Amino acid sequence: MLEVTDTRIYLTCGDSASISLPLEDYYPADGDKIYFRLKKSVFGKSLLLVKEIPPETLTLELRHSDTANLQFTTYRYEVEAIRATGAGLTLIENGEFVVGPKLGNSSMYYEGSYEIDPKKAAQVLSTKDRVLTDDITVLGIYYYEVTNSTGGKTVTIGRD
Repeated sequence: MLEVTDTRIYLTCGDSASISLPLEDYYPADGDKIYFRLKKSVFGKSLLLVKEIPPETLTLELRHSDTANLQFTTYRYEVEAIRATGAGLTLIENGEFVVGPKLGNSSMYYEGSYEIDPKKAAQVLSTKDRVLTDDITVLGIYYYEVTNSTGGKTVTIGRD
């Protein structure tokens, strides 16, 4: 599945796609080179994917091999034109690139509870490398207070 909204791209893991990028106010000149660069985060230094975009089509071509090994998460991308003179021009900065699972791949979905009751001991939710279908709600901690015989308050926090 492919969905493009402004500078947000959603693509199912392993899918190929031809994406016409929204490059407003940019008109390619002879000798320009345009690059799509994908990173884990805005501040990430290592590039996960670099693709050259043909100036005549301004279309990003992604193959199965480009997306098959990406994790299900939101990445960041940029598109930069390098003019024939060597000058760089950022065309898209900090775009969202979301990789999602194939719907039939149920093993990738989180199957635990989506409502968590706080406990004294730590609790681990098995969400690593899983896709969640709803928000996780952490319930409030039990709190009860009553005025005691000395004029102070007796507070009970939590319960076993």
